[in-house]
Amino acid sequence: MKIKGLLHTVRDLFRRVRHKTKSTFSSTKSTVIPVRDISREEMEATQVDQDLSPFFTRLPLEIRLQIYREVWKGYLKTARLVSSNIGTDLRIHLYTDDSLSNTPGVKVFRHTRCQTHPCDPPHEDTLYASTPWLHEIDINPDHPAPGWFWYAWVLRIHWGKHWKCQHVVQRRWDPKTGTTKDAPRSPFLPVFLTCKQMYVEAITSFLNQVTLIFTCSRDAERFLIKKPHPYLAAVKCLEFSLANNNDSLYLADIWREAAGQRNRGAYPNEPPEDEEELLPVSAERQEPRILGKALWQNLIAGMRQTIPNLRDLEITIGGRIRKDFILAPFGYKVTTDDLVDTGIMLLDRARPRSAIQSDPWVPNGKVVVRFLRGGAEFAQENGQMVRQEPTGIVEVA
Repeated sequence: MKIKGLLHTVRDLFRRVRHKTKSTFSSTKSTVIPVRDISREEMEATQVDQDLSPFFTRLPLEIRLQIYREVWKGYLKTARLVSSNIGTDLRIHLYTDDSLSNTPGVKVFRHTRCQTHPCDPPHEDTLYASTPWLHEIDINPDHPAPGWFWYAWVLRIHWGKHWKCQHVVQRRWDPKTGTTKDAPRSPFLPVFLTCKQMYVEAITSFLNQVTLIFTCSRDAERFLIKKPHPYLAAVKCLEFSLANNNDSLYLADIWREAAGQRNRGAYPNEPPEDEEELLPVSAERQEPRILGKALWQNLIAGMRQTIPNLRDLEITIGGRIRKDFILAPFGYKVTTDDLVDTGIMLLDRARPRSAIQSDPWVPNGKVVVRFLRGGAEFAQENGQMVRQEPTGIVEVA
């Protein structure tokens, strides 16, 4: 009863703060207001002591952290996990969306709660099973689908096993009436806008207890490397579900061929060993985009710096890329059989094998990598990636 009373008190506090913030989002376009990045040191140095707040003076930090968790649970919904699961019971998707920006080429990060339980088997995203009412779009031409609906449709196709997470967004639009339901508002913003002390405690709690899910390698690079959050070191669990065959991680070979830079010698069917060649710099882009192996190396190296306290990492690879490119940072030695399993046929079977990285990244918890092509699964054990056989026999690669 006491905890329930405290939650009501916190809720009333957030309601009083809500009128101070003005939302700039609308159902169509919205203005993106850039804010100055504040370092962690500056944030903590400019905090004002909340001596008059019963929330901070009467409640110990342990109780306040429990209250923050109740706020996250109210929106994200917990999923009961077993010991073999990876990550936490609270999960959220982070992805970019340029439909909220009036500036061409500027993408805005959005979030949606995960609808897929880690224990759920992957379900096929069929047209009828996932959207049984989609045929009504053609029947009622007076209510065409809004632009964001088709954007969500494309995202859903590329989200692999997480297609249900984007399907929830699509269900907001009713094809019979042509109306759109408002998206559920998360309770996060009032928590982060109350005061600096609450922000520091809340953001640390959020990143500690919520698994961040990325379905695009470019989004992960933007969030984790290019513009890292000052408190990103608090992240404990990550999931990369890269099921889209056109992800930047798999496009190096396509771009090379299109640019006329392909010089593969005796290995025409094999992804390039080195993707140091970058895309040309366009008029709108001040720095070139890196793809393939170079993108993955940059992402992993940056993550080792920005999230050194990472505990669990789950990776799903759906495109055409060599296994050793993905597994090498975690300790792996590739074999010729692995290259054949990936669908890569070498013309010269005597080609030298890749060596295990001298300084593999070994998080404190679990690292699991799944390849949708061939169904291979690897888990990190004692600083080395071990192939998990379906028969239960574990074989060290």
